Amino acid sequence: MIEQLAFAALTKAWVTTMIATGLLFLALTIAQVWNSTVYFQGLPQAIAIGDGPWPIIDRFDSK
Repeated sequence: MIEQLAFAALTKAWVTTMIATGLLFLALTIAQVWNSTVYFQGLPQAIAIGDGPWPIIDRFDSK
């Protein structure tokens, strides 16, 4: 009885660990894709001086 409960607990812990590991690898993969496409496309506009509207934070302060 105790062996079955211990085995069930270990199995549940193993499944949880595998799911968490898979989600971690998925997050790292998505982060690489996100940084290479979206971030670098918007970076020149974000660091450009004098082009486009002021940042949102400064818009509220300028009124």
